[in-house]
Amino acid sequence: MKIRLRTLLAGPQGCVAPGTEIDWPDAEAEALIQGGYAERMDPVESGVLPPPVEVATAEPPEATVTRRGRPTRRGRPIRRGP
Repeated sequence: MKIRLRTLLAGPQGCVAPGTEIDWPDAEAEALIQGGYAERMDPVESGVLPPPVEVATAEPPEATVTRRGRPTRRGRPIRRGP
């Protein structure tokens, strides 16, 4: 059965990274799916279509604002005048 791993799979057969699509024996693949560690890749067989891929878009950052105020010297305000 073809599955996509949601988590790291490590065992005597080796290590497989999350997101990897692998062909795995049916009984073991079904146990991984039931445990939430993998998802079925054959939508026709499972009767469930895979979720749509979300695409993130980033807005350009706003202009930076500089802090305005009284000038300081060593953390203390500068005194001016009498």
